[in-house]
Amino acid sequence: MDGVEQSKVHFNTGRIEVRHNTEIISEQDLIDAIQKAGYEANVSQL
Repeated sequence: MDGVEQSKVHFNTGRIEVRHNTEIISEQDLIDAIQKAGYEANVSQL
């Protein structure tokens, strides 16, 4: 996906970390794409 620079999947917790370029893709765009794929998505800050 354009704008995603890095992603890391934590299978034991069912979470992912995504580093992205906010000038290309927003957090809401990421959430929408994940939900469209059939998964639950929300943002938490590290």
